Amino acid sequence: MGRETSNQPPRLHGVPQRGPRMLLGLIGLVAALLLGRGIFGLEGRAVCADDEAALLVANDAIGWSFAPGLTASVRPCDLRASDVGVRKDWAPGLNASVRPCDRGFAAPLQINAEGLADQAWPSPPRSDEVRVLVLGNETADGLTVARQDRLSTRIALLADRTLGLRVAGINATIPGYSTAEERRWLDVLGPRFSPAIVVLLVDAERDLAAMLWPPRPKAATTADTDADDIAPASGLLDLAGLGGLISEAPILDDATAVRIERGAPLLDPADRTKALGLLVAEVRQLDETAQAQGAKLAILIVPPCPRQIADTAASDESLPEIEPGLCKVLEAVAPCTNLAPAFEDLAAAAGGDELCTPATNRWGRDAHFLASHAVWDLLISAGLWPEGVVRGHRL
Repeated sequence: MGRETSNQPPRLHGVPQRGPRMLLGLIGLVAALLLGRGIFGLEGRAVCADDEAALLVANDAIGWSFAPGLTASVRPCDLRASDVGVRKDWAPGLNASVRPCDRGFAAPLQINAEGLADQAWPSPPRSDEVRVLVLGNETADGLTVARQDRLSTRIALLADRTLGLRVAGINATIPGYSTAEERRWLDVLGPRFSPAIVVLLVDAERDLAAMLWPPRPKAATTADTDADDIAPASGLLDLAGLGGLISEAPILDDATAVRIERGAPLLDPADRTKALGLLVAEVRQLDETAQAQGAKLAILIVPPCPRQIADTAASDESLPEIEPGLCKVLEAVAPCTNLAPAFEDLAAAAGGDELCTPATNRWGRDAHFLASHAVWDLLISAGLWPEGVVRGHRL
């Protein structure tokens, strides 16, 4: 048999051309540089965790809220750029990451379109979803912990979605809010979220004082913020921050940025008794608002941070013990539990290192952990969970 011949032209063998390889290498290098720049930029510009003028905006319907669409690098206020030689011309930008002083993790923060430190929530909810709406102030807003460690998220994660319904926890905690602002928020915005359960976090000292000295938003400008004096944070978010990085435009304009003026703790026993009556009436109205939306109310008495704030008033023997007895009063309105004993037990046993985030007045990871289990215990014992919700066996 003769050897088969091919009609293909003969191949030329020789030294490969370097041009295409060099071009591909150059493209890869440029892509790596752009990616690195993007990652750095997506960290966002830094703002102080307690600098409300860099986080809050006025709202005609509900008083104030987080700035809708805001993302910024949030850090405790004791980390100053002057210590590390950071640029002084940064304005608050559009992407956020929260890093406590003594921790190596970064917790991304983004504000949704409704002005909540949470993801976007579609309306109506899924047919197999039970929504739990958490109302409170900055103590439990979760800005200084990772999203998966926040109270609202942990409430959701404790449900067994394999054996039962989904549980969605919605973080409606906003700095400066008292019970009156939380009721107003629920009345105006609550129907958008269709909650089945509303968990009201009551800060005994702050909410009592607010009954006589309501918190008020005060106009502030971005020039008043500490954003240009905070070291840059680290942590990656989504592409929404890239435009802010390029433009370096302030996230809040001078016309809407606000700070919150709060009243001092009530020290006079007569004032505290009067405020307690007003607080109970306000909670009762909030319960009626929740019921009108088809939701059930549960109440948690929450310890503030740092703990010394609560201890100051309690140390005066002439003052009534409002915090320990507050649940008994509010139970006439809705099921209630007091978190203070669990906090004190953990502090005594383990030092409570993560009950409060250092250099802020916000809860740390352990506080959110304890509160999430307390919420589940309360909702189970009070029979508030809809049929089909199953608690998972996890921490």
